[in-house]
Amino acid sequence: MGMGPGDLKKSDDMTRTIAAIMAFIYAGLFTAFALMSGSGNAEGGGSLLSHLPKVLPWLPVWAVLLAAWKNSTAGAVLFLGLAAAFTMFFHTYRGIFPFLLISAPLIIISALFLIVSRQERMR
Repeated sequence: MGMGPGDLKKSDDMTRTIAAIMAFIYAGLFTAFALMSGSGNAEGGGSLLSHLPKVLPWLPVWAVLLAAWKNSTAGAVLFLGLAAAFTMFFHTYRGIFPFLLISAPLIIISALFLIVSRQERMR
């Protein structure tokens, strides 16, 4: 009893959707945190626009998510590259908690897009 072509397509779509939702939540939370950090400090904090430069490290996650939705293989490779870059940039290799919070989700998202890529090739 194997899976039919329709079942593989549904599995592809579900795995792709889960990976995209995880990436969307990841990027959204960190982008929102970057925009809001420091906005309530004692010096007045300035406007949200003054915190826009803090968002720059998170923009590649949004770009890779768009690329991954079109091409899951490229998305898997790019998310893995982001995981490596963020590990070095944010120094998450120094502790397990920062690694699990910042780098590990990108590795999991990359693995999910890699699964989608393999499923697409099997069809």
